[in-house]
Amino acid sequence: MFKIAIIGRPNVGKSSLFNKIVGRRRSIVDAMPGVTRDRIEANISIKGKTAVLMDTGGFFEGTENIIEEKMKDQIQKTLSRANFVIFVCDAIEGPHVMDKTVHKIIKKSRKEYITVANKADNKNLENNIFEFYNMGVDNILPLSSLHNKGFSKLYDILAEIIPETENTISKNNNFRICIVGKPNAGKSSIINAILQQERVIVTDIPGTTRDEIDISYTYKDQTFIFTDTSGLRRKKKIQVAADQFGISRTEDSLSNTEMNILIIDGKNGLSAQDKRIAHLIFKSGKASLVVINKGDLIDAEEKKLIRQKIKEDLGSLKNATVITLSAKRRKNIKKLLESIYYLKNKLEKNIETAKLNKEIQALQEKTLSPLKNGRRLKIYYGVQKNKIPLEILLFINNKKYVTDNYMTYLRNGLTNKFDLHGIPLIFRYSAKKIEKTC
Repeated sequence: MFKIAIIGRPNVGKSSLFNKIVGRRRSIVDAMPGVTRDRIEANISIKGKTAVLMDTGGFFEGTENIIEEKMKDQIQKTLSRANFVIFVCDAIEGPHVMDKTVHKIIKKSRKEYITVANKADNKNLENNIFEFYNMGVDNILPLSSLHNKGFSKLYDILAEIIPETENTISKNNNFRICIVGKPNAGKSSIINAILQQERVIVTDIPGTTRDEIDISYTYKDQTFIFTDTSGLRRKKKIQVAADQFGISRTEDSLSNTEMNILIIDGKNGLSAQDKRIAHLIFKSGKASLVVINKGDLIDAEEKKLIRQKIKEDLGSLKNATVITLSAKRRKNIKKLLESIYYLKNKLEKNIETAKLNKEIQALQEKTLSPLKNGRRLKIYYGVQKNKIPLEILLFINNKKYVTDNYMTYLRNGLTNKFDLHGIPLIFRYSAKKIEKTC
């Protein structure tokens, strides 16, 4: 698909421009320079033509900061992949020495481009944009992302350069997977290991990823959309607004996906924050996997101990499949993909009603439900009503006899019998009184 890159120095409004064209808030916007770090991509449709729009981190010159240096590398890679470039400058500040550097890099790439002066929020600022011609740009378009000015002309230009294509933007055929965990657990490293390239910036500095990044990857006959997210910190450790917004959006992403994968730092072991994230995943009602990363840094006994603690302490995800891998050495990455593929296909299957009821009756005969006011819960039969999450409607004598412990027993039994590990199982009840969810 035709690719359009948004490139410029820090804090000229690239992410605001990106969000405006995409039509929703995908990139984090903040007054602090360098908020956007990774390459953010989104499909767009302009006047019936489709393309991929790419937002990048601001270009830093002569930096010794490891994150800023990696951002420069990402910008160069984005430029090499782009078919067209939107070069963004700041109309308020006027021409800057770093603008000239970025312009030279774009010219050297020989990519077709347009220069836009963002933040041209009034007539005086629009009149000042001619100063940018001193940099040698061929044409310049005044824009205001804040006031929605100049976008009609920008869309005309983009519609002219985007080629006709039969591709259509579809979200229905893609299986979305959210990668979540605390900072520095190795979420971005796992994405890069899957892709076999540094698509997401990785450093040893916790919180390097701020934006939510969607990355498409095809495995066998399935297309997966991996969402790399901000590391979920404890609230008292959130220091800047950009981190707060990234974390808030990560929590939203857990519900807007088909599968959530919890990444645990094997070197540091299971933490209280991992337990909190596991609970959020459980509440999302989506399929789940648990990954122990940095497996190359721990021995067999430590791996066994972590797995045991997951069973004991992550009660909400204790039925999920657990995979130990090393993103750094790309060990067991194929096993991870196979597990995702297998779990995805399981989500699409129905449990036969006859087999379901045979197991429900067997579980009731094996262990009776507890007495409540001299009466027990009686499950007459059950039927599957939904796939994601897996929902079973149970026809019972009276909902007041339902207990959490007994339904957990029933849930575990059905999970083991029908291999539902990692698949959320929700019970609903039909009796004389109103329906209840457990």
